[in-house]
Amino acid sequence: MRQVKRIVVMFLAVCSIFVALLSASSPASAIYLPLTAADGKPVIVAHVVRIESGTVELALQVLAPGKTVTAVRIDNLGGVSSLWRSDAEGGAAPISVSQDGVSHNSGTTPMVFALGNAEVLLSLRFKDNGAFYGKSTDFRVTVFFKGGERALCELSKKQIAQLNNRALDVQASAPTIQEPIATVLPSTNFKRWIFMGSIICIVIIAIFVAAVIFSRKRLLNKAYSGDAHAQFLVIASIAGSGRVAQRIR
Repeated sequence: MRQVKRIVVMFLAVCSIFVALLSASSPASAIYLPLTAADGKPVIVAHVVRIESGTVELALQVLAPGKTVTAVRIDNLGGVSSLWRSDAEGGAAPISVSQDGVSHNSGTTPMVFALGNAEVLLSLRFKDNGAFYGKSTDFRVTVFFKGGERALCELSKKQIAQLNNRALDVQASAPTIQEPIATVLPSTNFKRWIFMGSIICIVIIAIFVAAVIFSRKRLLNKAYSGDAHAQFLVIASIAGSGRVAQRIR
């Protein structure tokens, strides 16, 4: 009985270590602080999520209560000449705009959607012309609203370089806004870690169960063969108490 308890304790310890390693290794979700609109003016902030296989994905926080978005544009500030636009107007390269997995445009068609009163998180996807990968260009992101108003923000080459040094061509954490939006999108890598962890736990359980069965069978075989010490251990195990085993002795 004590041997079984010892094996169970060892198993729980191994599982605890594995869970700790899994928590440390799994990618955390990117948390963005909520925006504050000064004097009711629209505010936007852009973040690089990933640069993978020639495709760039940006997370764009937008706080513009009561506004309606009509277009999004990205152009360069120095460095490599670049121009992307959600409606591909003026020969610009297309941008695909989505929100919570729902597409607002195909990348080449006009779009119109209301933002409501809360902050929203948009996903911008477009093909890299080498400027993002090159890490030597600053960018400007512009959101156009119905009525001619617009909001701008800059995306520096320093931010892009930090992502490239950390996770170039590797899927980054899915972003979310801390408050009031708190939807965390799990990354593919995290799901893979969970699946692998489940398989490893199953294997560990199978090994421990097999070890317990083998140990008990071996002990019983020795007892049946006349091994006095083995007989004593079997009796003690059945009695479930060291004091009973001591009296038997």
